[in-house]
Amino acid sequence: MRRIDLVCKLAGPFVIALVDGISTEAAILLNFAMNAFSIPVEYYAIARVYEMVPALRASKQSSVYAVDQGTPNQGLQDVQSRGKHAVFEALKGLRFYVQHRAFLPSFAGSLLYFTVLSFSGQMITYLLSVGYNSFHIAVARTGSVVFEISATWIAPLVMSKIGPIRAGIWFLSWQMLSLAAGACLFWGIRPRVLAATGLVGSTILSRIGLWGFDLSAQIIVQEVSLHHRTRAGASS
Repeated sequence: MRRIDLVCKLAGPFVIALVDGISTEAAILLNFAMNAFSIPVEYYAIARVYEMVPALRASKQSSVYAVDQGTPNQGLQDVQSRGKHAVFEALKGLRFYVQHRAFLPSFAGSLLYFTVLSFSGQMITYLLSVGYNSFHIAVARTGSVVFEISATWIAPLVMSKIGPIRAGIWFLSWQMLSLAAGACLFWGIRPRVLAATGLVGSTILSRIGLWGFDLSAQIIVQEVSLHHRTRAGASS
């Protein structure tokens, strides 16, 4: 699934950028046509999954609490008691989640994408301001996604050799070193275009570390039992 997602990210922007180089109006119409065509395909896939998984068709039974009509205070006390119990269980699950060994990898994974050093709107706007055009940005994004796809093969291989914990440390170190090198190039090179190119290259290299750590963190979290994941998920 991860590879399918990344391949779509690779092909979509690259094709649209190529068409945009010929005609912006044609690129807009092509984008609209692709999205419109994907709607029935997505609904068909949803229906297929719904039919293949019987648990999705099971009716949800809502719990009904009987309240004595003669004692309204008792009903209010029951509501307060259930509320206190829910808060207690949430705090208990949060404490378990924070103390579990999977907390730091999962928390680090949630912070992994809080960065402008990726091909998001901020970097694309900056690249356009220094002289890049849509084709150059599409090529850079394509190179980035190629490295991201390669991480889906590299990460399982590395984890099979040294385990997910050490692999996560290695991939995170790779990402930090790549971005640190890019920051040095960005501040050390005078021409803005060359500085931006160095930053783009380091960002592309860092994607191996980003996705490698993401996959390693997922493996660590998946090693937690289903009951523990439910408790942690309810508190987070």
